[in-house]
Amino acid sequence: MRAKTRGLSSTTYIASVHSWQRSADGSCQLTVWNPTIMLVSTFELLFKATTPANPPLVRVPGAARGILQGYFLTIANTSTTTLTFLLTFNATTPALNLAQTVQATDVTGGNSFGDLTPTADPNRFTLSVRVPGRDTALVILQPDVTLANLPDSVEFRGFVEIEITTRTFQGQTFDVLLTPEHRGTFLPNNFSFVPPPLPVANNNGRDFDQLIVALPTATGSALFRLPSPVRDLKPLIDNTNPIPFPGRPLPSLPEVLPGPVPPGPVPPIAGAGTDPELRATLARLQDGLSLMARTIDSLAGESAGGDSFVSPEP
Repeated sequence: MRAKTRGLSSTTYIASVHSWQRSADGSCQLTVWNPTIMLVSTFELLFKATTPANPPLVRVPGAARGILQGYFLTIANTSTTTLTFLLTFNATTPALNLAQTVQATDVTGGNSFGDLTPTADPNRFTLSVRVPGRDTALVILQPDVTLANLPDSVEFRGFVEIEITTRTFQGQTFDVLLTPEHRGTFLPNNFSFVPPPLPVANNNGRDFDQLIVALPTATGSALFRLPSPVRDLKPLIDNTNPIPFPGRPLPSLPEVLPGPVPPGPVPPIAGAGTDPELRATLARLQDGLSLMARTIDSLAGESAGGDSFVSPEP
C-alpha cells in the first residue's frame, strides 16, 4: 500500500518497524513490516515424580521415579539466506518461571546459554535465533536442575509460535524444517544432584533411562513455509483539527488550487503593513515556503535520475 500526498496530509503513519521510501513519481510511502506468526507445537517441561508418592504406590517398585524432561526444537534453514527467527513460548497455568528454567541454543556445535525475554504479556516469552543459510540450529528449554533451591515438582505446559523477522522482498517465503521433541531422563529413587564424594561407588545400582518423543507439529509436517514480514500502512493519528495560528486564526485556503500560479509578486495581505507581529510572522512563513519549494525541486531532480532513499531505522 502507498500513501500519496500533496502538501500537508491530515493523517500520520507510523509503526514499530518501518522505513520511508520515495518513488519515481515523487510520492512518499511509509513501509510497515508485519511478521506472520505460525504455530509450531506444544511443550511440557517436567522435574517431578512420575506418580504421586502416596502409600499404595510406594509398594510398587520404581513407580515414583523422577523425570527430567525438556523441550528440544531443531530448526533447519534450507534457504541460502541468513534468517532470524522469533520463537514465542506461551504458558498460562502456570506461567513460565525464568528462575526455574534454562535455555540453550546450539548453531555452531557449542551450547550458548541464556534466558527467554519477557514481553508485556506475563504468559508470553520470546527467543530470537539467527540461523545462517543451509544451516541448522537446536533450541533447548528445560528445568534448571543446577539450582540448589529448585522445587521437587516443576511442571510447565504451553505452546510455541514462530515467525521470521528478517525483512526481505514482499511475498517471499522460506522453506524451514522444524522438528520438536521431548527428551527426558528417568531418575533413580531418592536421586540427588549433589556430587557424591565417591562417584563410582555411589552410582552403583542407579538406574537411568532416556526418553525421546517426537511431537506433532501444527502443520502435520516438518516442513514450514514461513513468509517474510508483510508490508502495510497503519494510521496513528488522524489530525482532523487544523494547527492553530499563533494568536490569530489561520486564513482559509481552497481545497484544490485553481491551477499554476503565474510568476510575480505575492498580493499583499490586509493588515500586514500596519501590524509588525503579523508582518514578521508572514516573513517567516515565506522563508519556510521558499525552503520547501527548493527541497521539492531538489528531490524531483533526484527522482528523475532514478535515485531513492530509505531513512535510518529508529
